[in-house]
Amino acid sequence: DKWDKMIKDLNSEWRKTTVELLEPYTDRCEGSFIEVKEASVVWQYRDCDHEMGKSFANVMTIDLENSLKKLNLNIINGKGYVEIKPKGINKGAFASFILKEELKKGKKPDLIVCIGDDIADEEMFKYFQKIRPKLSNFIPHVKDYLITVGKKPSNAQFYVDHSLQVKELLDGFMQIRSEE
Repeated sequence: DKWDKMIKDLNSEWRKTTVELLEPYTDRCEGSFIEVKEASVVWQYRDCDHEMGKSFANVMTIDLENSLKKLNLNIINGKGYVEIKPKGINKGAFASFILKEELKKGKKPDLIVCIGDDIADEEMFKYFQKIRPKLSNFIPHVKDYLITVGKKPSNAQFYVDHSLQVKELLDGFMQIRSEE
């Protein structure tokens, strides 16, 4: 019932400035909205006209990179959103945190499956690519599958064409697991 925080004492002063920079875009792009989270601020445009939202996102990303460059933030222009967050907070860091917590508890995974469809997932893929040699030395029988949805340049080693194949793949993993 208690949340474990990856980063203690996260400075959130940058969020107010970020929201102020996003508000004019939100006012001019019908259907967009700002989401303020504990560790990030996200400008969502998934409910907008896609081309208009993407155009605003591209201009906004450049504006934010110039305006916020001294604040040590990452700006991610993803599918239907622009996310602003402190450097070091990403899915790779989260995967590292989870893996370390499990190892502290004496749990060694035998299977790691990472699936993603967006640029924000690339840090997770990079993390597992980086630790793969160390992981296989420490846990000799571990298998890892890094999978991106959609054929595109990626740090994932495999891809599936669409999300329905993700379900089929996971069902396959579960079938193999139940047969063991």
